[in-house]
Amino acid sequence: ALRARGVVVGYDARKSDEFNVSSKRFAHLTAAVFLSKGAKVQLYSKFVATPLVPFQLLKSEALCGVVVTASHNPKQDNGFKVYASNGAQICAPIDDEIAACIASNLKRWDGVAELLDQPSGELNSAAASKVVDPYATATEDYFAALSSSLCAARGSNKASALKFVYTAMHGVGYPFTSRMMTEFGFEEGKHFWATPEQNEPDPEFPTAAFPNPEEKGALTLSMACAAKHGADYVIANDPDADRFTAAEKVGDKYLQFTGDELGCLFADWMVTKHCESGKSAASGLLVNSAVSSRMLAAIAKHHGCQYSDALTGFKWLANCSAKLCEEKSLTHLLAYEEAIGYQLSPMVKDKDGVSASGVFCEMAVHWHAKGTTIRGRLDQLSKQVGYFATHNGYFLCYDPEVMKKIFDDFRNGG
Repeated sequence: ALRARGVVVGYDARKSDEFNVSSKRFAHLTAAVFLSKGAKVQLYSKFVATPLVPFQLLKSEALCGVVVTASHNPKQDNGFKVYASNGAQICAPIDDEIAACIASNLKRWDGVAELLDQPSGELNSAAASKVVDPYATATEDYFAALSSSLCAARGSNKASALKFVYTAMHGVGYPFTSRMMTEFGFEEGKHFWATPEQNEPDPEFPTAAFPNPEEKGALTLSMACAAKHGADYVIANDPDADRFTAAEKVGDKYLQFTGDELGCLFADWMVTKHCESGKSAASGLLVNSAVSSRMLAAIAKHHGCQYSDALTGFKWLANCSAKLCEEKSLTHLLAYEEAIGYQLSPMVKDKDGVSASGVFCEMAVHWHAKGTTIRGRLDQLSKQVGYFATHNGYFLCYDPEVMKKIFDDFRNGG
């Protein structure tokens, strides 16, 4: 199976010149390990938005996928995200099995170093000739598939007078989200503008030490850019473009939506579109995490569709949705977590900030034509299903021993 189906490998733009490491170098090392065992390897030749890996994994029926990214973490971090053959992130027992394999293979395998160039750490020419670069076909297929399934009013979008400002938060999102906006009918320079200071990938994150769009002050530059262009909304991705957030102009300020507010707005939209296509609401599924708003359950009840919650994290959310859709012949409409992660399509079994950007802007055009705004629709929705309040936060702990004690207490019921 590994030889025939293989692995899809992608990476973001993170790097450290001080230590001569980068996401690209780790991705090439990953490819070398798979090549050393005779596996088929699809290795993106350029950085990609994270959703492009699970999308290509499913489309090409690969055995697994890897994205080297630290998402919205500080610049010194990096991470290794693994997907199973169903297109979703791994969960138990696969994660435990991988951990056991790591523990029993601490010595580097023979045949790996010979495939890498030094000092770059990237595949040498002979090894590179053995990999497949899916970038061109995968990106075209992704935009075609996602826009055709999620965009319902390209003409209205194209004719709209609404304006949006986008920020990539120094990450990889701009070429992907700007293309998705174009696929939805929005024109750059007419309907949307990118925040210039944060448009290009920069592993130093010079204007956002903690490049998480949820963080206080993270959207300051994009809001200033929005004010300059007279924009109605600010939209943002995190650095690997799997998360999405937005802010709406209210008076002379831009008010940011919470993750739960956006999740409920997306849910209402997706159920409505599902029913407008002639399908029964009862065949649609909405999923959110256990720490996200209960408003989603109320929306599901209001529309008459199916609802489930899941443990926190998209490895649980996407697998929960996939399992229920298969077992009960349901249609995936939305899975979301309050940490601004939204899965709007079963073709990407992970959160996808690129497609969320297009859908949000189309929602804004729709509600504007109805005489209201996104926030106005949220108020309408609250009157229909009830008002729900959420307040979340986090604590930072840098002591591994203290962290272990805290989680041991959690596991033992506190």
